Amino acid sequence: MKSKITRIQVVELPETHYCTFASTKGYDAEGIVDAWANMRECLAQHNITIEEEKTAGFCFDNIWLTPEQMFRYESAYAIGDINTNLNIPKRLEDAGISKTINDDILGRKLMI
Repeated sequence: MKSKITRIQVVELPETHYCTFASTKGYDAEGIVDAWANMRECLAQHNITIEEEKTAGFCFDNIWLTPEQMFRYESAYAIGDINTNLNIPKRLEDAGISKTINDDILGRKLMI
């Protein structure tokens, strides 16, 4: 499966709480799909309706420098306006500059 990148931009993002699920297979499509399935299931269990503009994928590694078995990817959903006391996996992403890539194949905004 090849990605179809439609837009790359550098943006300034505010500090945001995200619910996150890690791929168990790095950047492999099967692992990414599983991470999103886990995300959808968790949000549904807490009666949280998914809004596409709150979804993101976090890619942490340089694919040219990092060994493939060490790639890290997380599905993420912004929960800043949701009760953060819920028992869901979450982390705080600091405010700052980020590169975003819109990927039509995965249907997600990736933050690198």
